[in-house]
Amino acid sequence: MASAKEIPPGGEGKIDVSFKTERRKGVNRKQITITTNDPESPRIQIEVIADLEELLAASPNRQWFGQMKQDETVTRPFVFEGKLLGEAQLSNIRIKEDSPNRNAYTWKLKDTTTGETRELSLDVTVDATKIQPGRFTDIMLITTNLEKSPEIQLNLSGEVMGPIAATPQRLYFGQFEVNKEMEKTITLTSNTGQPFKIINASIDEKEFKIDPWKRDAAIEHTLKIRLFTDVPTDRIRTSLNITTDMGAQPNVQVEIHAYQQRSRPEQAKTDPSTMQKEPPKTNASAMRKELLNPRSQMSSSKAAASIDTEKNKRKKTD
Repeated sequence: MASAKEIPPGGEGKIDVSFKTERRKGVNRKQITITTNDPESPRIQIEVIADLEELLAASPNRQWFGQMKQDETVTRPFVFEGKLLGEAQLSNIRIKEDSPNRNAYTWKLKDTTTGETRELSLDVTVDATKIQPGRFTDIMLITTNLEKSPEIQLNLSGEVMGPIAATPQRLYFGQFEVNKEMEKTITLTSNTGQPFKIINASIDEKEFKIDPWKRDAAIEHTLKIRLFTDVPTDRIRTSLNITTDMGAQPNVQVEIHAYQQRSRPEQAKTDPSTMQKEPPKTNASAMRKELLNPRSQMSSSKAAASIDTEKNKRKKTD
């Protein structure tokens, strides 16, 4: 936060910088850009460096469980480290209450001490049979006895592969231009070889349109998605929601991303007839050489003598 919007000549200002240290560790570097109306320094960059002492944290603090089959279980480890590891006590390990996958996780805390070295770790297991097909993201919370680090957050994510595979898994329209329609296709394929029907497909945002699709059962279906450029925002993030008659996977959801291409301002055209012609430039170096040239000096002397002679002739005539 700046102390003043304007700084007078010879004056000074102060900028207060706040840095959130939560879930950060080690050396952190950030760039602060200051924009001014000073033609000599329109942009000023300041680097802020903070070396954060780690009291207690998990390494890593997030785990990707990969693409899992529906009958598969996968385990990933978390190792705890930090300055206060020796006195840390962990309790109330839980998945956030708003997660629909709370019952899919189990864990085992390991605490061993060898001499003066303590090893503290947590093995987290996810059961894919208890998660709906598709991507999942959940948060695990752990309570500690440390006043300065009372809670640790772990991020858990992965994907359960169902009987229907969507290609691509995310739909990127990239940059879209104004007044230019774009289209993308997505393919749904049965991994089991069992034919299925698409009962319904919808996108919440009205800027998108889904072309009619075949209603018959098939092993593979293709949907064509169109993006119209009459978009009130410069960035879109939404989902394609598909309903099928496949009992093991009645719903398929595909993320959609798009952002508007920003046009560069056009440069004003200049009429050549209105442009002021610059005087021809004089080559100072060439002039200097010419003046130092003896032949040039002789020519100048002869020209001056010739002028004086002509003046004398006129006087005699008069």
